[in-house]
Amino acid sequence: MTVLIGHQPLFVGSLEWWARIATADVFVLSDDVDFEPKSAQARHLIDGVLRSLPVVHEGRPVPIAETRVAITDPAIGKLERAIPMMWPRAPHRESARRILWDALEAAEVQPALVNVTVSMIREVHSYLGLSSRLVKASQLRLRPMPDGLPNGPTARIVRQCAALGADQYWCGPSGAEYLALELFEAEGIGVAELEWCPGSEADDGTLSLLDVIAAAGHAGTKERIGRCRPSRWLVPAGTSAATSSRP
Repeated sequence: MTVLIGHQPLFVGSLEWWARIATADVFVLSDDVDFEPKSAQARHLIDGVLRSLPVVHEGRPVPIAETRVAITDPAIGKLERAIPMMWPRAPHRESARRILWDALEAAEVQPALVNVTVSMIREVHSYLGLSSRLVKASQLRLRPMPDGLPNGPTARIVRQCAALGADQYWCGPSGAEYLALELFEAEGIGVAELEWCPGSEADDGTLSLLDVIAAAGHAGTKERIGRCRPSRWLVPAGTSAATSSRP
């Protein structure tokens, strides 16, 4: 089976967000939706401080794929100067600092907000040994839906699954409320709602992954990142997939 999970790009991302990435065979960055000011797309609580990436304000809704980091904004320099002082007592602070620094350097080369997320994911993949495939939604050439079928968000996800060879789509806990499940059924794609399975009872899924890395290092983060597993099936998968021993 091939599991596809999607989410909007985030500046850093929480422990739960990264657990979804670690679980997916294919993780789609939904950068074809509009940028939301003052959201986790461009800011996160890191080392106890709300850190933000300044963006170029267009004065109108702009897709995330077209949202640019304001490289000349003083806030960028302030963030870069703060990095060497973050997590002063954390034993693995240098690993977290390097990941964040490399992500900001990527923005200087290609000042697109989504490129910061892509760089962060690649750095964390390398650090933790993750293997999920990363795809930008804006770069997919999706086949059109057949005549008479809707072309809304669910149709886009179904086409993503078809384009990327995924036979299962795992969504958040409110998937039944917004997904047109009959479109998945028609294409033979299983749909499951995810549950957050933390590495320990003490884990807070909203905690920045960089904070976890700084405190726990490679081995500790791998243990604490947990997994997102299906809590219930909205569209049953094939018998062999539904009974898979996937971790």
